[in-house]
Amino acid sequence: MKINIFANKKIGVVIISLIFLTSLILFINPDFLLEVLPSCVLNTVFGIKCPFCGMTQDIVLIVKGYQPVHNPFSPAMVVIAFLVYPLVLILRYFFKIEIKISYNLAKIVLLLTMLIMVVFNNIKCSN
Repeated sequence: MKINIFANKKIGVVIISLIFLTSLILFINPDFLLEVLPSCVLNTVFGIKCPFCGMTQDIVLIVKGYQPVHNPFSPAMVVIAFLVYPLVLILRYFFKIEIKISYNLAKIVLLLTMLIMVVFNNIKCSN
């Protein structure tokens, strides 16, 4: 079974809108995100940092012109979320490119990526 990761145009528009809204909030008042977003439940309950722990703080630091220090994957996530993904969605609409990925391959890559992120995020924090 193959899945088309950009098949639904409505979802693409919603995602692009959310990325734009987040970018606008980061431009106007970056600290707002730190005030409204809850803390990580996994970290609070078990003391283990999830793959995304610290990314919000790091994104705010990046917007303010500082180096990210909380999660080693924050710079990559900023590039993917705010540049690569929107660009691929926009190009897909103009050039009608279909990107199909095997469901099992996508699942394996996602699980391995999350596992690597958890390990590295917790190793960095223990230093």
